[in-house]
Amino acid sequence: MSPERTVHSGPEACALRSSLPRTALLLSALIALAAPRMTAAQEPATEPSVGTDATEPAGESAAEAEVVEAEPVSSEAAETPTAVSGGDPSPEPEPAAEPDFAEPPASPLSEEPPPATPAEEHSVWDDFKINAFADAHYMADWLLPDDPTANALGHRAFASSHGFGFAFAGLDVRYATEHFGATLDLRFGQGAYRLIGSDSPVLGNVKQAFASWMPIEGLQFDIGQFDTLYGGEVADSWRNLNYTRGALYYLMQPFYHVGLRGSYQVNDTLGLTAMVVNGTNNPVDNDISPHVGVQAALGLPGGLSMAIGYYAGAGSSGFGDGSEPTTSDDWEHFVDLVVGGEWGPVSLVLNGDVYASGPDSGVNGRSVYWGSSLALGLKIVDEFRMAVRGEILHDPDQYIGDGWDTLSTGTLTFDVRPIPNVIIRLDNRIEHANTEVFTAGSDAMPGNTTWFSSVLGVVVTSDP
Repeated sequence: MSPERTVHSGPEACALRSSLPRTALLLSALIALAAPRMTAAQEPATEPSVGTDATEPAGESAAEAEVVEAEPVSSEAAETPTAVSGGDPSPEPEPAAEPDFAEPPASPLSEEPPPATPAEEHSVWDDFKINAFADAHYMADWLLPDDPTANALGHRAFASSHGFGFAFAGLDVRYATEHFGATLDLRFGQGAYRLIGSDSPVLGNVKQAFASWMPIEGLQFDIGQFDTLYGGEVADSWRNLNYTRGALYYLMQPFYHVGLRGSYQVNDTLGLTAMVVNGTNNPVDNDISPHVGVQAALGLPGGLSMAIGYYAGAGSSGFGDGSEPTTSDDWEHFVDLVVGGEWGPVSLVLNGDVYASGPDSGVNGRSVYWGSSLALGLKIVDEFRMAVRGEILHDPDQYIGDGWDTLSTGTLTFDVRPIPNVIIRLDNRIEHANTEVFTAGSDAMPGNTTWFSSVLGVVVTSDP
C-alpha cells in the first residue's frame, strides 16, 4: 500500500508553492558555487573536470573558476522562478517591491554644461570714461584783516582769501580706442578763472581739450589744449599730498599749453615727451614764435622716479612782459626737476625750478628766479593720512613776486576719508616773507612778515 501523501490546500498550499521556486533557485546557486572549487588533486586523474575539455590544463580551469566565483549573481537571476523536475508547475509569484531609496543627487560630471552665453556686442559707450567732482572750502585768515581779500596774494592758488569758497566743479571725459582717443576736462567755479585765465564763456571753462592718435604701442600724439608737463602738483587738490597748492606751483610753473605733443614709452623705465606750443597758459598765441618743451621720465631703483624737463620760447608769450612779439631773440628758459618716491605708507615729492627771462624782458636786463618744494606723506590707514610740505622761493628782482625777494611756506595737512569718494582735509599753513607784505586787523597797509591760516577743504569725486 502506498504511503499516504499529505495534501496541502488553502493558504498553506499557496505558501508552499511560493517557496518551491526560491528553494530550487537557492540549491542551484549553491551547486554552481561549490562545483568549481574542486581542485585537480581531488578529481580522478583519468577523468576531466566537469564542464572542461579533456585536453585543457587544470590550471586554466582553476583560473576560470576564480573568474566565475568573482562574478556576482544578479538580482534578476535570483528572483527568476526555476522549473523543478517532477513537480507541478507553480504559479508565477508576484515581483518583489523595489526598495524605496531616495534618488541620489546627480553627479556634476553627468550634468550637461549650460549653453554658452553669446558674447555681448561692443558698444561705443564702452570706450568712454567719465569723472565728476566738486571741491569747496572754508579758509580762516588768522590775521583777521577787515578786508577779507587783503592777503589774497598772487602766489596763493584757489583758496586765497578769508571765508567760504567754491574752488571747482569739474567734469572729465575720456574716449579711447585702440588707435584714437579724445579728452575733455571742464572746470567751473571761482578757481576756473585763476587756473585758465580767460574771460571767454567757452574757453574760460576748458581745462583740457585734445585729440589723440596712437599709431603703435607706446607712441602717442596729442593736439589741442593739454596740462603742462612740469611740476610736482596739479590743479585737482585730492591728487596732491596737501589740499592747498604751493607757491612754487602757482607762481613759477605753467598750467597748460595749446599745441602738439608727442610721447614715447621707450621701455619700462624711460619715457620721453616733446611739444611745440603757443606758449604759457595761452589759448591763442600772441606772437609768431612757438615755445618748445621736452621731458624725460625715469624709473629708478628703490621706489624712486625722476622727471627732468626743459621749456623755452619767446618771453612775450611766456612769463615775459609781452611788450614786443619776436621770433628769435628775448627767449626765456625754464628747467624743472621732479623726484618722487613711495615706500609703503610713506610718499615723497621733491620739486625744483629755475627760470631765466629773456635779455630784454627782465628787470634791467635778464632776470633769474628759482624755487624748491619738498612734501612728505604718511598713510596711517586708508581713512586717515597726514602730509607736510615746505617751500622756499627766491626772486631777487621781484620779477614775479608781490614785493618780496624771498618767501618761505610750511603746510601741515590732516586727511580724513570716511569713504573713498569723500576727501576731507585740514591745511594749516604758515608763510614768511623777507618784507612786510601781510595785512592784519584794521591796518590799511601791510605791516607783517608772517601769515597763518587754516583751510578746511571737502572734495567729492567719482574717481578718488
